[in-house]
Amino acid sequence: MERFRGNDDLVARTTRQFAAADKITDLIIGWTRAEFGRERGYKKLRNFLDEDFRHDLKNAGLYYQFGAAITLSDTNAPEEFMARFGQYLLERGYLRFSDVPELYSSDGYSALSLIQRLAAEKMGMPANRPLPKSFAVLADYAALGKSWTNYLGHDRPLSRQGERLGAKTESGDRSQKARAVNLAGDLFEDLLGPFEIFGDKETDHLTVKLALGRAPNHFNGQWRDGWVFWETDLNANRALPVLCFASWSSPAVGFQEAHFGQVILDGDDLTDTASGLTA
Repeated sequence: MERFRGNDDLVARTTRQFAAADKITDLIIGWTRAEFGRERGYKKLRNFLDEDFRHDLKNAGLYYQFGAAITLSDTNAPEEFMARFGQYLLERGYLRFSDVPELYSSDGYSALSLIQRLAAEKMGMPANRPLPKSFAVLADYAALGKSWTNYLGHDRPLSRQGERLGAKTESGDRSQKARAVNLAGDLFEDLLGPFEIFGDKETDHLTVKLALGRAPNHFNGQWRDGWVFWETDLNANRALPVLCFASWSSPAVGFQEAHFGQVILDGDDLTDTASGLTA
């Protein structure tokens, strides 16, 4: 049995995911307080973020982890992941069925309108009234990105963490804002994991060969002409390791023929008998 890349410690990864979800939620609560804290009904939005959204973000991480894991054996896994998690979002009220076609066909700005609508609903704003001026930040990606970046640069816990770790961005920028933004990105990576559900451009190809005199009793490769072959693409970022396993048994032909007149134990029967004798 051999493993290649990935991480089999599911508990450690899940613990890291949940911690990241909590920190991301806290940052979003802080940002919304800065942008909408003076609006009527903000307390309702904050309670939603602190309870339901925090819970759902953890589930998002688990769904992503599950989706990445099933790609190991199911070529339709990305589509199933989208359907499964999409159903979850519908049931939890983040989406409506009428939103789905627009999300697939739009240039991306419908996602902002969905966020606007969700925030307004959670704050108890009537659907037939104009949104407050503060919601304009949710209508433009550039304005939203600028607001989020500025908030991260002034978030004290995140800034202190960046100073403590000496966080440095890819461009080498050591400014407080750049370090905070970089750390926030690390949190999202911890939530979803560095693996890719929809493929990874940086792939190697793995080939493993095992020479045997006979086909194994159990294995997950291919048996060809006295060899077991394992071949697969090996992504740089993956949820679980590539696992190559094989088990086999070889009967002592001379011993069995001398005692039984013929070979009567082979394959799983021989393995089960040997296990019973050593137990």
